[in-house]
Amino acid sequence: ITSKSYYWDAKITIDGAGVFPDMPETAMQIKGRGNSSWTSSGKAPYHMKFATAVKPLGLTKGKHWNLIANAQRRSMTSNAIAMKMAQLVETAAPNHEIPVDLYINGEYRGSYNLTEKIGFSNNSVDLQYENYATMLELDRYYDETYKFRTTRYNLPVNIKEPDFSDKESTTLITQDLIKTSFERLTNALYDGEDISGIVDLDYLARFLFVDEFTGNFELMHPKSTFVYNENILNADSKFIFGPVWDFDWAYGYCNNSNYFTSYDTVDYFQRTDGDGYPWVYKQRYCGEKFDKIYYNLWYDFVNSGKLDELIDFCDDYYDFAARSFTHDNTKWGRGDASTYAEVTKNAKKWLRTRANHVLDYMTNTLGYGSKNYITSPLKPKPGDVNGD
Repeated sequence: ITSKSYYWDAKITIDGAGVFPDMPETAMQIKGRGNSSWTSSGKAPYHMKFATAVKPLGLTKGKHWNLIANAQRRSMTSNAIAMKMAQLVETAAPNHEIPVDLYINGEYRGSYNLTEKIGFSNNSVDLQYENYATMLELDRYYDETYKFRTTRYNLPVNIKEPDFSDKESTTLITQDLIKTSFERLTNALYDGEDISGIVDLDYLARFLFVDEFTGNFELMHPKSTFVYNENILNADSKFIFGPVWDFDWAYGYCNNSNYFTSYDTVDYFQRTDGDGYPWVYKQRYCGEKFDKIYYNLWYDFVNSGKLDELIDFCDDYYDFAARSFTHDNTKWGRGDASTYAEVTKNAKKWLRTRANHVLDYMTNTLGYGSKNYITSPLKPKPGDVNGD
């Protein structure tokens, strides 16, 4: 599989190993995917497409699925932990990350994560009507056919949905309408206006929470940043940030090419090393209304048991996937089970330190603790909170 541009016809079977449901031989198509992950390593990521919706490993039915390679050194748990975090704070349409051993034409290819492809579908962002909807990806690769740059901040925006190349598409919107709609947001941020009528602040808080917690500076470039709107012709329809995606360069990796060993007390919103930084900073500090939502989210996460649940998940995920990590090491030499026992130990310490640091910073340095920002409990958003 040597291309991201076209599909190979294939058949797939899945052995659930007594934990997940098996999948009998099923026709599908497969191609390469990713950007730097496609070119930087022999362990390539893939995208699978089925003619009809399927439920691999018992997940919600869908036609499109990704195989994530986790090809960077010691990266086997980075995305899974972030997605669990996203599930706990109920971001928009959080993905699942399930470790699998992948064989292609009988050849072992390594330990991968099976996960949903982000897009408008019932196993990702499931909308009742899509005729007026759009999904955008802010990404400095700027490599889609349909794209634009914003007037303010000069942000690179790829149009992911609708697919204007699809002759069967029933969309009733245009590229110009999408650009005009999104620039309502960027213009309002730039001018310091109230954005609460343009953006769902609850989902923005949950989106930024995951990026700040993980120290995911991809957002600052920007890269892999998804935002969607169900009806851009309706001025009351708000943009929703999410789903969250791609944490290969998080948890301090951008500092020393290692995970969970540095940057546990980094001030995320004071980092200015990306073209998207001014835009991200404006989102975080867009007004007291958002400050309250954001602080309450962190306070609830640390004090209601969710942080403890995330720490426990690190152990559970390692216990489940350790044999797969060792198997992967025989192919790629990037660490066996003992390596990831150390990574897991570091992750648990790093996550606890970071969560408490961020909450303490907002409570004391920013003074939110004295402003009566706590309103508990949080109102839940629809979704699968515990990730089962």
